[in-house]
Amino acid sequence: MTDKILVVDEDQILRGLYQTELQEEGYRVTTAAGGHEAVDKLNHEAVDLVVLELELHDGSGLDYLQQLMNEKRNLKVIINTDYPTYKMDFRSWAADAFLVKTPDLDQLKETIDNLLHKSE
Repeated sequence: MTDKILVVDEDQILRGLYQTELQEEGYRVTTAAGGHEAVDKLNHEAVDLVVLELELHDGSGLDYLQQLMNEKRNLKVIINTDYPTYKMDFRSWAADAFLVKTPDLDQLKETIDNLLHKSE
């Protein structure tokens, strides 16, 4: 079965870009514009990994990170944000990886691959 990724970002263009790029890598991808939608999708769909922006229109991404982790303990989460200062917030340490967004998606793809397939 192909791994499923949930991309959470309020930027519609970026969500679409990530979805296209990750589908080309062979992943199934679903997206959410905010944290509330992400939690709802997690409750109704099997998801293996979440790519999470922390600046969301409907609340703190760090609060949603905790909620996502409470919903599914083994869920892999990559914080992918424009704001590197969040790395200093201890709540971000619950994520499996912390990336600062760049136009080059190679680091994101490599991190996803490592988190989903490192034990294989």
